[in-house]
Amino acid sequence: MELPEALIKYAKRLGFPDPLTTGYKALKRVFELIYLDHEDHAKVISAIPGTTREIIEKSGLSEEKTREIIKMFIDRGGLSGHSKKPGKLVFPVNIGNLKEFNANWPNAPKEFHELMDVLFFEEIHKESEMLNFVKILDKASVVRVLPVDETVNQENKIMDIDSAHAIFDNADLISAVPCGCRAGSKVANRKANDRETECPAPKDLNICFQTNSHAARVLKRDIGGEKITAEEAKRRLDLTEEAGLIHMVANVVDKSNSYILCNCCSCCCSGVYWINSGYGGLYAPSRFGIKLDAQACSGCGDCEERCQFSLISFNDEDTTPVIEFDKCYGCGNCVITCPEEALSLEEVRAKDHIHEEDTYFV
Repeated sequence: MELPEALIKYAKRLGFPDPLTTGYKALKRVFELIYLDHEDHAKVISAIPGTTREIIEKSGLSEEKTREIIKMFIDRGGLSGHSKKPGKLVFPVNIGNLKEFNANWPNAPKEFHELMDVLFFEEIHKESEMLNFVKILDKASVVRVLPVDETVNQENKIMDIDSAHAIFDNADLISAVPCGCRAGSKVANRKANDRETECPAPKDLNICFQTNSHAARVLKRDIGGEKITAEEAKRRLDLTEEAGLIHMVANVVDKSNSYILCNCCSCCCSGVYWINSGYGGLYAPSRFGIKLDAQACSGCGDCEERCQFSLISFNDEDTTPVIEFDKCYGCGNCVITCPEEALSLEEVRAKDHIHEEDTYFV
């Protein structure tokens, strides 16, 4: 099937300029599954970007039919509102946004998840556009780790965005959806990083959170999202911390307190997988770093098991953990389960560590 000109241009914008580009074949099939399962869909595709009214007028289809197709594209994650131009509908601005938005496509075919796995877990090991994309993110650090609240002294929480609890407490609207990474991992039958144990994430519980404008966008889509209270969000957050998951948000001060808060693991999440594959700059650490009291440490090994980034190890000759302090992301996972309280977080980065404006994700 030939792609419409609009999708060919979109592929180029994503960094896949021609059919010989590594990964193009997989991306082309992803486009076909999202956008092209009926000939009428190409007419709507050719009318994007634009407002709903503009797309209706340009598509040549009836208003009812065009709205139906637009909703389907939105539900599949192939179309989104422009963050700075209210009412305008656009394709996701980069390959990362495309994955984020369509991760919760209800009843997506197994082939779709397998193809996304090819793009996000295989192409980065080749000289490919996916690898180039990862290298860009490796320098930009557009996502940031949040520490577990109880591991940070209150006087060091100089900003609400140091705290997932504060983000929820200050939100007017909170939503939660199933984790797209884990859904895709399960369908594609993937075990990343040779991790053979079952994913530790809480089962049958929506733990991918959104606040304010992101929540409003999610709740308009038919993707199994639910509106929840701040107290319920914090209750679920506690469960993710018990499971050893890592809190992630955009590395930006959002004045509207609109965030997507993920809870990530090394077995399912592409970002952590990429970090553990050598691209440590992909995520910015929190403003905090780990501190070890070697005298108090009993050498139990709990911290080694808890570190999703594999930065803690033990050698056979010493019961003191070997910690790569300079690479620590300051999540606090190892701190909350240390039976001897030998581990703690300390403030190591200033307020300006966090970007003032989001210049990457739209």
